[in-house]
Amino acid sequence: MKEYVSYPDFLRFIDPSSLYLSQEGMKLPVCQSTGINLYLANDSQIMDFTTGMRGINIGHNHPKVLSAVAKQMEEYARSAGFFNSHKPIYQLWGSFLSFIDPRQGAVYLTNTEEKALRYAISLANLITKQSAVLRIKFFKGKQHKKPGIEILIGDENNDPNSNLDPLTHYMSCYIFLNNISDLTIESAISDLLSYLRDFNYSSTELTNISAIIIDLVNKDNGFYFPPAILLSAIRYICDRNGILYIFDERETAFGRTGRMLASLDLDVYSDLTIVGKGIANGYSLGCVLIRQEIVQGLLEDVWNDVEVDPISCAAALATIEVIHTENLLENCREMGKRLLNSLQVLQKRYSFIEDVRGIGLNYSLEFIRTENNSFTNLSKAWDLACFSLQHGLLTYCANPQSHSILLMPPINVTENQIDSALAILEQGIIKIKNTDCFTKTLSSRI
Repeated sequence: MKEYVSYPDFLRFIDPSSLYLSQEGMKLPVCQSTGINLYLANDSQIMDFTTGMRGINIGHNHPKVLSAVAKQMEEYARSAGFFNSHKPIYQLWGSFLSFIDPRQGAVYLTNTEEKALRYAISLANLITKQSAVLRIKFFKGKQHKKPGIEILIGDENNDPNSNLDPLTHYMSCYIFLNNISDLTIESAISDLLSYLRDFNYSSTELTNISAIIIDLVNKDNGFYFPPAILLSAIRYICDRNGILYIFDERETAFGRTGRMLASLDLDVYSDLTIVGKGIANGYSLGCVLIRQEIVQGLLEDVWNDVEVDPISCAAALATIEVIHTENLLENCREMGKRLLNSLQVLQKRYSFIEDVRGIGLNYSLEFIRTENNSFTNLSKAWDLACFSLQHGLLTYCANPQSHSILLMPPINVTENQIDSALAILEQGIIKIKNTDCFTKTLSSRI
């Protein structure tokens, strides 16, 4: 078996249009996958450091998950109507309630994480009798050199790919944080209220907002965890204005931060928490965790989805068992420290690496940008992703204009695998430090 993917093979694998236009990154012809490894059509073997992006938190085709799925398929696959709510679904509910925040009193399971998002928004609209939803993403750095907090609002109502309730006014809010070390809870509340009132066209109160959704990790900016002071400020605003507070943990739950839920390490609580396919190690499943006070008074059919796939539930139960029996939360914390320390060593050695950040086993390596984003460091992340793939390491770089490499290995990654990945990354950094030959090769194919 070959030890690496040759560059000509890499170019043949990829549709040029999808390479440059897709937000899914590189497309490879994978024939088999086991653990951290992918096996390609040309018998090449690649370490997959992007598993976390697809919710494959304990590696590809874990034998205990495969066994649980096969057993469930033999015993009972699926049926129509209420008969679908049977043993694995109830077991999964009980398993959730054993480790979630005690303030969360109900678990609503869905077949997909997109349905979980839609349910959370619909529930917020139902409870508050409002229809506007504001999604907040935090970015480290500055957009226009403005110190403190800067907010940009974008309307997502006309997104053709959106499956949200058309009656919901869905907005995105991008918060850029720059030099916020002196920020106080009072000033954070004041700044946020000012921006939110501008968004809401009201000088006195926030009206028509049913929910504020927070992405606990935003990979668009290289894994940046929101500052606790801002999370507390938003909690205060929600409480004072009758707005539901929603955490989106699709990128952070089920071990990726060293905890079953990243929010368990926060002093701030949410009203609803969205969890994605990481529950079932990549099998399609979604979940909404609902705060106890909200559950009281709701009709049962409001928070009981009887169409959940029991096969995915069986995969989820096996995933939870593996995380606990193999002590993977501790392994995530230990390997996360090892990965962070190794990346910080690279940052000290190479001046064009601006930042290393992340949490658990979600980390990003960010290259320096100039004022107008025009010089070659903008392409170095893509060059590094290409080099790494050639030499047996799959990383994530959304497009050639990205300036960050994202690393998301499974939480059962080993020391040797991390050391091997970092050795490849450093070889690539040395290779591309003073050359743009990879970018030229790719550009010539457009």
